[in-house]
Amino acid sequence: MMVWPNLWALMLSITLFTLGIDSAFSMLEATTTVLQDTAVGKLIPRKFLALLLCLLGARTSALFCYNWSFTYFDVVDHYLNVYLMLLLGVLEVMGAGWVYDREYAFKKANKTSVVVLALGYWISLLIMGPVSFIVLKEKFWVGAIIFWVLVLFFAVISIALSGLSLGNWFHYISLYGARRLARTMTKLSRKDFGVREKWESVFDVWWCVAIKYFVPFALWFLLSFSFSKDLEESYGEYHWFWQINGFVYPFLGLLAFLISLCACTEKDPFTPDLECNFTSDEDETAPSKVEMADKKAVEPF
Repeated sequence: MMVWPNLWALMLSITLFTLGIDSAFSMLEATTTVLQDTAVGKLIPRKFLALLLCLLGARTSALFCYNWSFTYFDVVDHYLNVYLMLLLGVLEVMGAGWVYDREYAFKKANKTSVVVLALGYWISLLIMGPVSFIVLKEKFWVGAIIFWVLVLFFAVISIALSGLSLGNWFHYISLYGARRLARTMTKLSRKDFGVREKWESVFDVWWCVAIKYFVPFALWFLLSFSFSKDLEESYGEYHWFWQINGFVYPFLGLLAFLISLCACTEKDPFTPDLECNFTSDEDETAPSKVEMADKKAVEPF
């Protein structure tokens, strides 16, 4: 309906093409980098690996080019974005905040106190998420309150078992893992590597509490809400055949994650210059960046 309609159609086509091509760049870079970190991937040239991924992507995308493909695309888009993306977010914060650096927490306090806190939090979360929206429904907020009460209950038990003061328990046990990552980020932003800035303590606590406690809670409750809605009424009122086809994608994504979790056991090697950024500076007594870089052998963190 506009003047020069062919020009606007061409501009729209170019826009869609450029959007697609830069998305392809980012997805290819991320995927090839991860694959080349594996023992088999290191043997495959990066360009050839990228070519294989492009061919695989083109063949898979062809499934969305038929007359029935809009329905297929709609259910795949729904189940991928609602289930797999949220679930991967939950798993990422679990790894960063609860699995990473757990040995350090075990050394700081009674191992049982760390396990009680972690299991108490995650079991309460996994149970109360579905219960809040499937059982309590309109009163889902009651489930959220019960969840936080349970977290506080297990935290009190963890404090009693740890044998530490409340302050030490909070820093070394409740924030372990995420605290090391927060310290890494703040240390990299310093102008003077050895001098701790005033804002760093505030950032450490805010970022660690968010990553360990609030983000998993928000993502899992949102995931549970979506699941309860899909139980009440199938998405888009599509036939169960399409629902299963859409659910295959998040299932395969989760399966790939679990296989990688079990199969990938090799740790990434760090150079001395990088290793220093991962050194804990609990009492601001850690060696400086220059001192760490000069060392030939660096102790593992």
